[in-house]
Amino acid sequence: MRAGETNGSIPLLHLGRFDAGEAKRAAFLADLRAAAHDVGFFYRDGELAAFSRLQSSRLGADSRPAGLARADRHRRRTAGASAGGARDADAQGVGAHKDSELITLLQDDQGGLQVETPQGWIDVPPRPGTFVINIGELLELASDGYLRATMHRVLTPPAGVERLSAVFFLGARLDATVPVLPLPPALASHARGPERDPHNPLFREVGLNYLKGRLRSHPDVARRHHADLLDPPT
Repeated sequence: MRAGETNGSIPLLHLGRFDAGEAKRAAFLADLRAAAHDVGFFYRDGELAAFSRLQSSRLGADSRPAGLARADRHRRRTAGASAGGARDADAQGVGAHKDSELITLLQDDQGGLQVETPQGWIDVPPRPGTFVINIGELLELASDGYLRATMHRVLTPPAGVERLSAVFFLGARLDATVPVLPLPPALASHARGPERDPHNPLFREVGLNYLKGRLRSHPDVARRHHADLLDPPT
């Protein structure tokens, strides 16, 4: 299966190829670009330490853009818990949303994560020894749509089942504005522009985009505590 195809599942990238010689590194980066461009979600195995070494390589750029460097990247480690309860039509889990940051790494041992594809929602079951990585909206904006954030959700687990997950979010300062990165011509020709969804607008103002993401991914909390920020029901 090519990295950019889902075939009912998201791609698995073997990080060990990054340090396995020039040819395998080039093939790995090509698969990484395809996964990030076409799917926006992928499994990644291998040592986490090597991940930082390919940050500047993922788009073929020579260095990190000054705009994002000045944004003083903000890192948050969270442990999310979704207590098991009866699943019904009103069970929230985590509502359908795109992550509003730059990139997300997730590891868990209980199913429930789903990704939206043109063919519908597909399950992203836990795979031992891997992380799930997905592109966030800030990278979609910064890459002029070459990288695409993907809609996903988490279903509430069945009664008596507890779902625990460890998540790493890489974001930016709340007062930062996302720049548009200069892409190499070969990549720029495939940049689609940020997605224009009236139900999920993307904002270059980081704080505003984060707020929008929180309101969308946790609708019951938004209705209870921030009803004044929501559009009235139609």
